[in-house]
Amino acid sequence: LYDAQTIGAAKPAMRVASSTAQSIPNNADTTITWPAGSLDFDNDTMWDNSVTSSTITMTRTGIYLVSLRCTFASTASGGGVRQISATHSTLGVVARNAQLGTVSADAVPNFGFVVPCYVAGQTITFQAFQTSSAADDVLTRQAQAWRLSTL
Repeated sequence: LYDAQTIGAAKPAMRVASSTAQSIPNNADTTITWPAGSLDFDNDTMWDNSVTSSTITMTRTGIYLVSLRCTFASTASGGGVRQISATHSTLGVVARNAQLGTVSADAVPNFGFVVPCYVAGQTITFQAFQTSSAADDVLTRQAQAWRLSTL
């Protein structure tokens, strides 16, 4: 990516990351959000915190590599599932990963997937879900998207 940027041929790419905790209620799908100032880089206006703090907008048609990594806090109750998923505005849920929670260790579900963007403006949003019997925090989260090729 760096080499492509230096010669002026960078493909659309972005990365957003946060270590500000987000509370995830028990047994409810919750949209993962990022606070203002979480954007690490974005060379094609794929992330706009003033419009939404939860959506990657694919600004050009093509094939994209998207990834998400979250850290759920260990809880006093332990047990339960910690799950993350990604939803494409046209295709629906395109990725999901879950881990069992524990009392002594954070759960760190993550995934990467390849997704098409047939029309500029299609979006990806991320959700978290957990069943620990009480609210649980996502401690850290990072999402990235790169266009790999045109269609």
